[in-house]
Amino acid sequence: MTICRRVLFLLALIVAAGSFISALPQRTPISLGVLVDSGSRMSPMMPMARAGFDGFVQSLAADDEVFIMTFGSTTGEIADFTKDKASLATKMAQIGTRGDASLYAGLDAASKKVQQGKNPRKVLLVLTSGNITPADFGRSKEMIEKYKLPVHFIGLSVDCGPCEANPKNLAKLAAGTFGGLTKMEGQKYTVIPAFLALLEVLNK
Repeated sequence: MTICRRVLFLLALIVAAGSFISALPQRTPISLGVLVDSGSRMSPMMPMARAGFDGFVQSLAADDEVFIMTFGSTTGEIADFTKDKASLATKMAQIGTRGDASLYAGLDAASKKVQQGKNPRKVLLVLTSGNITPADFGRSKEMIEKYKLPVHFIGLSVDCGPCEANPKNLAKLAAGTFGGLTKMEGQKYTVIPAFLALLEVLNK
């Protein structure tokens, strides 16, 4: 994605988000953990995930705090809790992809981390290629049930082309699952509708 397209992408998301955010009453501040799939299958979709995240995080409330973790060949913290939304975009850009992804290990680490947040409302967001093995699926479901936290998924598939990433699997893990890619004018795909749907849920 070129710089110009990236800027236009971010502006479209922020402007669209602002159309309904401004009309909403002030909500409880959120401590948000963002868990990013850094497995090799995520590689083709990472530029779009980064661009969507940049616009999304800039649309959060000023008092919201966010951290970023990855789950791939290893689980690691990329950015600690911060209200500096601009710095998060820089950290997100540094994420590379390699190896297989272990969702359950990432969920375990991120669930523990988000509970350290200072805000009363705790939420997890998972950006993933949606490729979950049966064993990983079972363990991931156990992690979600164990911590009883709101977990939202945005799936970005590489196996079925530009479409929702294994929506049946992701929906079984969490009710807050949003289809990743939507075709827009010009035969291009975007994650904007998924991030907007998530913002609407968070602002209720």
